[in-house]
Amino acid sequence: MISKQTLEIRWYGFCLLPLTIYNWFESDCPGKTLAPINSRTDYYLWTKNNHSMSVKLRKNVLEMKWKDNNFDSVGLNLTQDPNSIWQGSIERWIKWRHNKPLSSDLQKVVKKNGNHRIWIAVHKTRWQKIYKNVEIEISEIKINQQQYWSFAFEMEETLKTSIHTFHQAITDVYKTTNQLQLENEQCYAYPSLLLKQLSINDEK
Repeated sequence: MISKQTLEIRWYGFCLLPLTIYNWFESDCPGKTLAPINSRTDYYLWTKNNHSMSVKLRKNVLEMKWKDNNFDSVGLNLTQDPNSIWQGSIERWIKWRHNKPLSSDLQKVVKKNGNHRIWIAVHKTRWQKIYKNVEIEISEIKINQQQYWSFAFEMEETLKTSIHTFHQAITDVYKTTNQLQLENEQCYAYPSLLLKQLSINDEK
């Protein structure tokens, strides 16, 4: 079993990744590029109305993630540029990852149910950088033919890192943007995104 504790903040948009965000990320966003474009499909277990936990199959390995509800979320409110306002909440999450792949039979069961309520297939294409030990990520996401984009910051908490380190890195990145509005209503984690997606399906 592998576990770690992270600080995270993420925003979503209900469309394809805007070209302006992609171009900014590639040319002006600080940090070292981590890897080439990363595309994969994760399978998330349907957890009903739980916004604070997710269970997923990633590259055939089971992972669990839950929000530390005892952590006082830190509000982010960056408004130095009136054309670029970032608002949201920094949260702490605990991650657990099994150190062995799921059995092939169980993998087949999960992937067979990837378009149903038991397990939900989430297709992701990600671009990542790292800046001052903080991972910066933009993504294109597809769930049941619905397109989303996301923009996120994540940092593992250690003895050498803190909420101040995380907040300062976000502030540094913010200062390089132009006309990028990220609002509180867009700021939540993957479990909430899945709940929103399923509510959209119910309305159809």
